[in-house]
Amino acid sequence: MPNIHQSFVKFLMNHAPSAKTTSTNRYPGTPQERVPEGEITQRETGQGIFGNRSCLTRPRLKVALKKDKGKVPGMGVAYTQKERLEFEEKDFSKEKYGTHLTPYEIHKEIKKLKKTSMYSSDLGVKARARKKVKYFGQLRGDEK
Repeated sequence: MPNIHQSFVKFLMNHAPSAKTTSTNRYPGTPQERVPEGEITQRETGQGIFGNRSCLTRPRLKVALKKDKGKVPGMGVAYTQKERLEFEEKDFSKEKYGTHLTPYEIHKEIKKLKKTSMYSSDLGVKARARKKVKYFGQLRGDEK
């Protein structure tokens, strides 16, 4: 009679996923190939003002905002260069975010603007907030 332990080990050797795969699905038993390490942390080239960088310094942010056309996607309007530079001073101030700006920090600002838009009763404030949300989304590299 075979040992139960030995038969269990044989079962695991035959049916367990190899070290090269990992189960990332919600359903157990369906292994998938692991994503290479470089793909996890690297951003696609050409996404917004960040390109493939993980963050921007203050001087690079200023230059990027100066060079940007300022068009708001889907609205047919554009921000002037002066308005775009005010975003760097007011919305992404050095006191708030420090010397480097990441896409996540732009996302936090977008969430704050959406909340302002939702709870404001003034239609002008709502429209300005929606316009900023779309522009900041474009800067961050969102598809919309």
